[in-house]
Parts: sequence; structure tokens; C-alpha cells
Amino acid sequence: MVKQKDRLAALAHFKSNHAKILIATDVAARGLDIPTVELVINHIVPNVPKEYIHRVGRNS
Repeated sequence: MVKQKDRLAALAHFKSNHAKILIATDVAARGLDIPTVELVINHIVPNVPKEYIHRVGRNS
């Protein structure tokens, strides 16, 4: 199990563009807002369209 402080450190590393790839579980689907992300690959695609849109974001 990963400690919360380690999760936050990895996310900060990714957001600061020091890491180019972030591999995460579905926990990351709960509201990560990173505008610079260009590609999301879902290993397990949600069955409910609304959940899928929430997970990958909206292209605006």
C-alpha cells in the first residue's frame, strides 16, 4: 500500500512535468485535473458513460 504523502509527491512530480507518464489505479479517476495531459489509457473502461467522461475529462 502506498502512503498518501508518496501519492501526493508522485502527482506533484507529474504535474511539474518532471515525469512524463503517470500510472495510477481508478483512485486517480476521482478528480485529477491536469490540463496538460494529452492521453489517458483506461485498462478497465467504466460501463457507465457518465463515469467514463468523468474519468477521462472533457475535451473543450
